[in-house]
Amino acid sequence: MIGLPLFIADRPVSKLLKSSVFLELGHIHWMYASPVFVRPDGDGLRLVASGQDLSLTEAESLSLVELFNQHFSPDYRLWFLDSTRWLLSFSQNSKIKTQSLVEVTGRRLDYQFPVGEDALKWHRLINESQML
Repeated sequence: MIGLPLFIADRPVSKLLKSSVFLELGHIHWMYASPVFVRPDGDGLRLVASGQDLSLTEAESLSLVELFNQHFSPDYRLWFLDSTRWLLSFSQNSKIKTQSLVEVTGRRLDYQFPVGEDALKWHRLINESQML
């Protein structure tokens, strides 16, 4: 099952990418996103691959980005950088702490989801995006 992780790099990486790619979009919040493959593991899920390990074509990746944007716009929007790297933009700041894909790959996702004041909102977004 391909899904959207929000076990993404904290904002400094996103700011670096934003400044070189999406500066014209102004005061929008950004997170780094990447397609992932999760597999059922007992009564939970395990993140088994992400990014280049998925071998998604550009067309497949663009299709996933478009599907996400049709469903979640205008609250959330994915921006295609290449078939393994996307950015997620959203207008309301979020109070969460995330983990990087490196920290999460190979692990069960039960305790790897974002934490913090707005965590439940992000858990719903992750679950709903996986259903797409």
